[in-house]
Amino acid sequence: SNSFVGQEDCLHLSVRTPSLPDQTPGHQSLPVVVWIHGGGLYSGYADHEGYSADADFTAYTNTVTVNINYRLDLLGFLSAPPIWEDSENYGNFGIKDAIVALQWVKRNIGSFGGDPSRVTILGESSGGTIVVALAVAPEADGLFTRAIALSPVGFWNSTYEEAYSRRPDFLGDV
Repeated sequence: SNSFVGQEDCLHLSVRTPSLPDQTPGHQSLPVVVWIHGGGLYSGYADHEGYSADADFTAYTNTVTVNINYRLDLLGFLSAPPIWEDSENYGNFGIKDAIVALQWVKRNIGSFGGDPSRVTILGESSGGTIVVALAVAPEADGLFTRAIALSPVGFWNSTYEEAYSRRPDFLGDV
């Protein structure tokens, strides 16, 4: 069908914790796991039942878990410099969304009993691809200490110009 599936209002995250610091005497800060969902960079969401870091995962691992959403498909990964000529902020918005989420975690996770110095990013499929991108992104330095990429999608080895030249083919498929 030609109907739109998805939600543009997507920049949300959820936090789960096995215990809150102010409700647990002698509470020690817990490690943090940030879940980055898969879905081919065009579908999926952070709290998909049976496919995300849920309450059982949080309790079993005794971690604070954060499930993040990011912009998908054209809104998240189309590179369009003519639209943004006066800015270097074009393309890969989905990865930038993940960086903003990690900055939020760094600033706020202590309020949920998490240790901002022990953050592991965990992604599966295209979420794993984002994990790999974050591992080499200078903008993500200091935002996490460990990275786990499960079945990441392979990267294309191409220059920006080569990728940009494929844009009409990509748009024709949408």
